[in-house]
Amino acid sequence: MPPGATDASNGGGSLRPPRSYLTPVVLSAVKEAFGMEESPRLPSGGNFTDLGAELRDSLTLLPASVVFKLVKKKLLQSARPLQLRLMREFVCTELARFLRLSDFTSINPTEPFTTLGFDLPMLMEFRDRLATALQYKLPTGILFNYPTVEVLKHSLLACVFL
Repeated sequence: MPPGATDASNGGGSLRPPRSYLTPVVLSAVKEAFGMEESPRLPSGGNFTDLGAELRDSLTLLPASVVFKLVKKKLLQSARPLQLRLMREFVCTELARFLRLSDFTSINPTEPFTTLGFDLPMLMEFRDRLATALQYKLPTGILFNYPTVEVLKHSLLACVFL
């Protein structure tokens, strides 16, 4: 299991998805696409329970291609700085899922994929995962030519707007 991977059991022995795969900006774009308000608070036995964690957990289970379709709506409506931030955070979200990290905050967007422990087969698998999410055939060497999330986001954004 990669460093930082989550191994929280839900009683049945299966792995439970981390609570914070989706970055705040990506989560906000997904909520907006669904027309959701911010996390509601409902009374529960005299206490108030924040439904935000449950909502976030549910949205985390969405396939990457569905998340990206929802994020893409926001991308198309946004100015360039927000587009770059959304793309960076989407890639960080997918990187956290791929590496089974407990959350996206442990990913430094300027750190090369190779220092995150990627070897050639992992790079190809991650490229394929991004291609599936974006529904776009990415060049074989894209992760070699753009070896960090920070530089990759520009190329991926260009693919989205072709």
